[in-house]
Amino acid sequence: MADKDAGGNPRRAIPWSDDPSRPSTDTPRPSRARRSLEPWPAAEGDQDATGAEPTGADRSQTPAPRAGSTQDRRTTADAAAQDTPDAQPTVTIQPASTPARDAEITAAAPASYAESQPAEPNPWGRPGTVPADPRPVSSQTQHQRSASSPPPMWQEPHRHQLDRRTRMGLLVSALALVMVTSLAIGFAVWANQPPQVTAPPVGTTPTPSPVAPLNTTSMLTDREADAISPEAGWKISLDEEGIAEDAPQPVCLLRTEPGLPTPEMSRLRTLTTASEAETAVLHQADLYPTEADAQRVFESRLAQLAGCPRQPVFMAEGWKVDGLGDQAAGGLAVIEDEPNTFHSVVLVRTGRLVNVLDAAQQDGSVRSDGLVEAATDVVTGQCGAVDGACADDVTVTKGLPPLGDSEPGFLAPVDVPRITRGAGEWGPTAVETDFTDVALSRCEGIDPATVSGPETRGKVTYLLQRDPDAPSQFGFDEVVLSMEDAEAATALVDDYEESVEGCEEELRTADVSEPQPIEGSVGKSKIAGTAYTVTQSTGADEEVSYRIAMASVDEKVVYLGLPLDPEAADFDFSDEQWTELAERAAGRTTQAG
Repeated sequence: MADKDAGGNPRRAIPWSDDPSRPSTDTPRPSRARRSLEPWPAAEGDQDATGAEPTGADRSQTPAPRAGSTQDRRTTADAAAQDTPDAQPTVTIQPASTPARDAEITAAAPASYAESQPAEPNPWGRPGTVPADPRPVSSQTQHQRSASSPPPMWQEPHRHQLDRRTRMGLLVSALALVMVTSLAIGFAVWANQPPQVTAPPVGTTPTPSPVAPLNTTSMLTDREADAISPEAGWKISLDEEGIAEDAPQPVCLLRTEPGLPTPEMSRLRTLTTASEAETAVLHQADLYPTEADAQRVFESRLAQLAGCPRQPVFMAEGWKVDGLGDQAAGGLAVIEDEPNTFHSVVLVRTGRLVNVLDAAQQDGSVRSDGLVEAATDVVTGQCGAVDGACADDVTVTKGLPPLGDSEPGFLAPVDVPRITRGAGEWGPTAVETDFTDVALSRCEGIDPATVSGPETRGKVTYLLQRDPDAPSQFGFDEVVLSMEDAEAATALVDDYEESVEGCEEELRTADVSEPQPIEGSVGKSKIAGTAYTVTQSTGADEEVSYRIAMASVDEKVVYLGLPLDPEAADFDFSDEQWTELAERAAGRTTQAG
């Protein structure tokens, strides 16, 4: 039974082609497949299958007729021609209808939640778009097609398309959005993670960062300070780069050194203890541009230590240090105050680096070998970085202080001890080679100014200043005689001793003390002599006392004469100080060259 329409009339199939030769079929024409999710609003007057006008939601999914589509547009005459078998079919091409102007394009809703989410950024990939999975076809738009069905509308070549500029703009916007999102997420992850250290490629050696030749590891440590004073509880009390104007200074050394190179870098460290002696050590290190610069500075500082222009001190001894760095020397400086403070100082140069170690302690000095041992540890850690000499079989020999700016062959101000603690400073006069007056006790038997035999002779007078307790013009004379040889020098000293010891018999007014031997050595040279205190009575119950001494070393003879003030007889050196002063005077003659 033929299919009928709603009016009871037989339903005729509409041919797919205008070709009259194609036989008609009773197979119902399949409905056109809608374009899945292709937004296009229905034209005015469109209705759904029920005859009702589509809702807003349905409009967004209902495809509109495309301009210039191939849909058959036939007139009533054409339909009548088909109803008449003998009639010739007439094909009429209708102009393409234009979509309504008030049509609105509505964006399609995403098919699923996963489609609406942005793609996860890849931290190792380049920023850009991530292809989304193919959009699943909605069940509402799925249609079965037979092999003879026409292609879907969205595959038709004349379907509606966005213009090229709009599509390009949308693509660029999408790319920019993905890039910004990726960068934001990447920055957030990076900011909340610890810094990553990139490992060097396999087979390569990482290049270490350059380290300054002078740094905190170049300085004396508390463990190394144990060599100075074991178990003293050393602690670092100051550690700074550069030297401030109010920073502590090594004893005797000047803050600035005019005419000398400026260091590239300086460091200062002090270590202290809680001991009763208040033991402390200062380490200053200065790095200079060249080794020659460092050598000049070392020699200048050694001269400053020898002469101590900054403050009056007594140089108790000097140290000859061998095997430590390129240059090394030191000594013991005593600040004669209440109480005395003993400064043991070592100067060391390794390459272009100059070190000063000053260990201070009250009422006694630290061990010199302990301080040199600590300096050895310091230099061992420095020498490689500055291409300097390290330490090898280090030895310390005690002897004369280094030669300063004083007249070679004579006493220096630092050789003479104070009489009043905390006050007084000794000053020498210029050397006299033609003199007649010398402080004598009248028991010497010789006059150094006129005695025969010396090839050269010289005299210096030392006066005490800035001591409120000292008598006016308090001081002593030093005379140095250069004999023909050591035998002649020894013979002159023997004559002196014989004369003084027989003075009481020769002069009934003289009172001679027990002899105080003067003994010592400088290298292989022996020092020998005697010191005395002679008191002469001047009558009327008045007495004048003198300290005298004479010693020889090699071909040199040294005489010292100190007249004491009768009204201040107690203002005097001790016997030990006087003999040590005579020994130092004899030793200084060996530095004259």
